Amino acid sequence: HDVTFDDNVVHNCPGAGVVYLQDCSGTCNYRVTNNEVYNATNGGIVVQGSQSTALGVLIEHNYVHDICTGTNNYDAIQLGIGAGAGGFGMSNGVIRQNLVERVASTSNFKPNACSSGDSIDIGSNRNCNSGYLVEDNIIRNAGGAFKVHGPSPDAGCTQANMNGASVPNTIVRYNIIDGQ
Repeated sequence: HDVTFDDNVVHNCPGAGVVYLQDCSGTCNYRVTNNEVYNATNGGIVVQGSQSTALGVLIEHNYVHDICTGTNNYDAIQLGIGAGAGGFGMSNGVIRQNLVERVASTSNFKPNACSSGDSIDIGSNRNCNSGYLVEDNIIRNAGGAFKVHGPSPDAGCTQANMNGASVPNTIVRYNIIDGQ
């Protein structure tokens, strides 16, 4: 399966702006590029798959802002998250050259906005997953955190079978994070 979501404006959403939840056999490739996603109550760009799914995900050149305008914990960009996205995991994800602004920031766009949404949240705290590249993103005025989850021992992941790494084959570099 190949899915491309390119050059769209998604706004004023009562749920998440862009969501892919796919349990496919074989290889699934998702491209979410050149989009503007804003004023989404339950998250901006959310890509999930089951732990048995081999995925290639590219999230690139998106402008995601004014996210998590509800009262729960929802993130601007989620990729294979644990509890926040149903506990699914995936591998081979690239999050590159996105601009993320005003996530869970009560002072800037809505007085009752949530206080715990994250700018970028990748990995899963429940599955063995790896192969993430997160680079050249700009994050401004975002509450919450920038998260990279490691594989879970509960899912049978150990440092021995994951080549001794807590988050194997994951590179996070050249990102600019400004909390103001």
